[in-house]
Amino acid sequence: MIAGLRERGEDEARGLARDFDRWDGPIVVEESAVKAARRTLAPTVLDDITEAHRNIRSFARAQRESLQPFEVEISPGLRAGHRLVRRARSTWARSQVSCICLSRSGC
Repeated sequence: MIAGLRERGEDEARGLARDFDRWDGPIVVEESAVKAARRTLAPTVLDDITEAHRNIRSFARAQRESLQPFEVEISPGLRAGHRLVRRARSTWARSQVSCICLSRSGC
């Protein structure tokens, strides 16, 4: 999948959306369409979405802050560990991801 996205870009993304989500609509939705859809929602639905977003963000932040790197020798010469890997920021993700490692030379 990643190779396909790198090689074919947006065309590949559209194909994946079609294959996995049965979506063949626009990838980028115009702001006017978002505003029009928002006007059709009851205020209580908007409040529920806002609260859910706040709760999910709060939990994700606490979860991310709880992650600590570690490494353990699980058998002689074989180490396993978990570390945080820095990566470029994007609009939908934070700057660190977790990485699980199994190695004879250390994680």
